[in-house]
Amino acid sequence: MAWTELIEKRGPTSRTYADGDKRSFHTVLGTRLHYEAALDSGVLDAEIDATPVRVDTAAFDGWRVETMGWHYALGRDLLNHGNEDGWVGFGGRKGQNWFKYRLNRVGYIHGPTREWQDIGGLATYDRTNLSQSTSTLTIGPNEDVIVVQSTDTWTGLWATPGGGSIDISWRKEGRKLKEEITVNQAAREWIAANRPPTTPIAETWFSFLFRLDWSDVPRIVRAGILQSEDSDFADDGERIELRDALDRVLALMPLDTVSVPGAEDNAPIRKRFYSDGGNHFLVIGVRCDALVGLPAGDLVFDPTFTDGYGGDATTAKDTHILNLGGNEVNNFGVRTQLSVIRNNSKSLLLFDLSSISGDATCDSATLYLYHGAPNDAEAWDSYVWSIASGNAGWPEGDKDGTLGGAGDCCWNYYDQESGNETSWAGSAGLSTADTDYETPSIGAFSGDASDAEGTEYVASLTAARVEGWFGAPNTNYGIMLWCNDAVDRVRTLCSSDHATTGYRPKLVVEYTAAGGATVAQIASVAWASVEQIAGVAEASIAEIAGVVAN
Repeated sequence: MAWTELIEKRGPTSRTYADGDKRSFHTVLGTRLHYEAALDSGVLDAEIDATPVRVDTAAFDGWRVETMGWHYALGRDLLNHGNEDGWVGFGGRKGQNWFKYRLNRVGYIHGPTREWQDIGGLATYDRTNLSQSTSTLTIGPNEDVIVVQSTDTWTGLWATPGGGSIDISWRKEGRKLKEEITVNQAAREWIAANRPPTTPIAETWFSFLFRLDWSDVPRIVRAGILQSEDSDFADDGERIELRDALDRVLALMPLDTVSVPGAEDNAPIRKRFYSDGGNHFLVIGVRCDALVGLPAGDLVFDPTFTDGYGGDATTAKDTHILNLGGNEVNNFGVRTQLSVIRNNSKSLLLFDLSSISGDATCDSATLYLYHGAPNDAEAWDSYVWSIASGNAGWPEGDKDGTLGGAGDCCWNYYDQESGNETSWAGSAGLSTADTDYETPSIGAFSGDASDAEGTEYVASLTAARVEGWFGAPNTNYGIMLWCNDAVDRVRTLCSSDHATTGYRPKLVVEYTAAGGATVAQIASVAWASVEQIAGVAEASIAEIAGVVAN
């Protein structure tokens, strides 16, 4: 078959290909593939390329990414901050306005007094310790390759005796800049033994101090309230929004966590902004009494900046809900793994298929999922169920295993807004058949808990049910992964927040376009009118041009 991409059918996370009246729709959950070449045009005609480009001018010496909906910079901002290396820039709305910051110090901050206790002096930005990599995604019947992600890693910002190190990396992709500050186990042990806090641990945060430059950001909003750049304020459970002069979102700073890779436990990060009268600072930290409760291993702090242009730009989402260990009120909207554990954990996903014409015919639909962390060797089966209309619009949430709030779903609640909680349509955990989820199931897949990370699982979905997800309005309320085995077997799957884009959930839909004459039919009529050509359902410009040429 000769597949041609339909450029006009591009979505933020999807591509559509045509061969005659046959179509092939491919989407990767949570992974942006396209953006607007002309800002505010509404046309997703540009392909994302997250490859950093080396720049060396009188104004800037470093690397930039300018082929996404937001722009990125790392290096020396010579025009504004001299020869000081390690400045990071997040340029919202294709670089219209820039938020800049630089990690300077590590230490403790006492909450009540804001007293700072230094641990390691100023960070050392040695470019010989800087490495870069890119990640590609292969998509579509032609196996098109797109650079959807790149990572800069700067090691050895601080070093301790015994091999301790504090490193930082920045992972860029179409929807966000994810920063990860890693304190390895050796550094963690040395700091605990040699540099403990001098103030009470319940009032003290182990923290990183950033120098800020938000002189190019007109508006700073927390919980809907405008903040002054010179004021002292914290996130206090609310995300921070950076906005332009017209009140359009430039970037979102969601609530973040510190975690140990491979462990379920994490602790919330608190952000605090303040000024000393001339300079501006951001402190991110975890309270020391929560920190000592985390398991052994490297600590990873992961503050994130999300592109706010166009909101989330897609209705696609995923999370899991958990009924173990007191997690029934916790949200997992940004967890890198999904879990399915008999009656104790279910995963919720939603792919956006509204761009497919509502009168098209679904020929097949295939769901691709990828194994998360291996565990005890047991074979298992999981099933795919359609979520019922009573739970339409369920909120994904933005927590990583911490207490949910407004806009967060959890096992107990559809939306856990404090004091105004909304229950699931039937019962907790979407457990009521034909009220919370529709029967029978629409697909199944099998695996083994010992499978390597990234092992692919494939579920063929019921085409007639998927066909109801086409167009707008539609009957697509998402899907639920759930297993009703007699025993508790832990199944982990990679989510849309997984660092490896190739492991994120994918959906491929093969369908037949409907309505109007086919290209071949019009080609046989020499006197075809413009109106007849326009009636070809979803014909590409290239196809129409070929008809006219013939």
